[in-house]
Amino acid sequence: MTLPLPRNVIAKRLAGGRLAFYFNIPGKYRKLGCTTPNSPLGTDYTDACGTDGQGGKAAALNALFDEWRETYRGLPISGPREPLIGKRSVPEDVAFCSTTST
Repeated sequence: MTLPLPRNVIAKRLAGGRLAFYFNIPGKYRKLGCTTPNSPLGTDYTDACGTDGQGGKAAALNALFDEWRETYRGLPISGPREPLIGKRSVPEDVAFCSTTST
């Protein structure tokens, strides 16, 4: 039976015979300045990759990588971490200080 691996995940056989999973960003993205860390994910498939290969620790790291790629391409960041600058509206009844002296 072959288990599906998420993007950027590799499996390596350890000296004791167990299979270990690693999150590994390709070198070309490292050269472009990607800050998403390469990381060992452990030896438990479910923790590392989720039950179907679409979750686990790898899903969180792939989301970070996707966010970096969008930022690198110049696309706006959207979601709960989106900057609020310029997004808030000021109620009309709020008085601003004037710069004129009396």
